[in-house]
Amino acid sequence: SPSLLLPPPPASAAPSEMRFTGTYDDLLHPSCVRMITVVPTQAVDAKSRKVKVFRATFRGTDVGPAGIGDKVMLACDEESIKKYGLREFEFEGRIEGGSVDAGDGIHEGEYASVKDGDSFEGIRWKDGNRWIKKPNVDEP
Repeated sequence: SPSLLLPPPPASAAPSEMRFTGTYDDLLHPSCVRMITVVPTQAVDAKSRKVKVFRATFRGTDVGPAGIGDKVMLACDEESIKKYGLREFEFEGRIEGGSVDAGDGIHEGEYASVKDGDSFEGIRWKDGNRWIKKPNVDEP
């Protein structure tokens, strides 16, 4: 009897939460560094069940003092750095499906994907800002 050639089983796809990992262009802060690293971890829910939680670490640079406001448009260019100074930041957040929330009332948003009909790949923040995902340097 002829043998059936079956395709190999699909490779285990990375959870959708992992697509947030990468570097971004921030439209409100041109040339400032924006990086997100997502790490899956185990947690225990209210019913004492083990669940997978996706923790995000946000890192980057900004100009001006911390807390200057959430709608200030300042580039990390030479002129702004000389005038206001460059600072680094880091904070933690949580990724759940296509949503991101840093728990600060500012950094809340949804992942936008060209595959899903959006005009860009990246994060659409609730304040209207967009972080456009840069292509991975590892990709051909």
